[in-house]
Amino acid sequence: MGVHRRFRRKDPPEVGVEFVPKEPIDWDLSPAVPLECSQGALVILHNALVHYSAENTSPATRHAYSIHVIDGIESVKYPDDNWLQRDSQFKEINS
Repeated sequence: MGVHRRFRRKDPPEVGVEFVPKEPIDWDLSPAVPLECSQGALVILHNALVHYSAENTSPATRHAYSIHVIDGIESVKYPDDNWLQRDSQFKEINS
């Protein structure tokens, strides 16, 4: 079904991030399957896969790392408003 919502940086002068569109899509979660994994496990999700994390009700913290991988050819443009950006100093050194 493709990507229906994205997470982006707010337009200046605002600071922070937001979902576009702002309203959540009303997904039918009845066929959802929980994915349990061991501590230290790596889970890779395609960007178009509908996924979510329910509220953490345990006393332990839950950490996640997000890595975005895109094709490096010139015709592919990484959105300037994507919520995840390289440090501007890194861009200058490696561009």
